[in-house]
Amino acid sequence: MDTVHTTAALLPDPAELRAYLRALAVLDQAICRDPRFSRYSFSTTWGPGTEAALMDNGSGDDFSVLFPRPVCSSMASTTSRR
Repeated sequence: MDTVHTTAALLPDPAELRAYLRALAVLDQAICRDPRFSRYSFSTTWGPGTEAALMDNGSGDDFSVLFPRPVCSSMASTTSRR
């Protein structure tokens, strides 16, 4: 099982990750049309000087990536159901 540190090391640089997650949120909104079924979102006003990329699949798996200036941080959780 990977740790957050090994997973974070595999991510692209923050600018590329931000662009990718923002595009994913736009595509999700365009495909789903109904916000209740969207999994990905991107907030440019999450906090002062901070943007956030969020994913929640409604089954307990989620992640958030914060893009404060000048550093990037992330948090993820999963729930395995068998």
